[in-house]
Amino acid sequence: MRLYERQTQKLTFQNLPHHLQEAFSKLQERKQKEDIDVEVEKDAEVYLTTSVEIKKGFLIKLFGGKIKSVQVAVLLLNNFLLLIISSDEKTANTLLYPYKDIDVKKYVPPQIKMMPPIEDFGLEILGYRLGGTERDSYFLGLGENKDGQELIELLQAKAKV
Repeated sequence: MRLYERQTQKLTFQNLPHHLQEAFSKLQERKQKEDIDVEVEKDAEVYLTTSVEIKKGFLIKLFGGKIKSVQVAVLLLNNFLLLIISSDEKTANTLLYPYKDIDVKKYVPPQIKMMPPIEDFGLEILGYRLGGTERDSYFLGLGENKDGQELIELLQAKAKV
């Protein structure tokens, strides 16, 4: 059972949606105020995944309902993984992970008895966010296209360094 349809594309920073660029600018401001040691390059490799919820069921199809969409920009910086996440196309949140503090592995659906597995494609990121004291996990859903595959390879290579 698949819950989202995902498309991943490689972009330049200038081609990111405006609200995601704005979140990046706010991170740069925060970096200066808090003296965070992060080199934030605008020429970093950038990928954008758009995930659209798949509506299923008779009543949903009959009465419609708002289609949920999530955008995640992935910026591969020199020493950090930067995720910019937006679910409303107006505001965005950022997550910043030092490569040295994360493990990255391909998503494998859990096998739970009496439940169909949730089919998806992407990465599980386990580690410490910049300044974090607890290890957390984040599922990065990706499109199964060429750009999604390329991002997996690049991120796995950077996380091993």
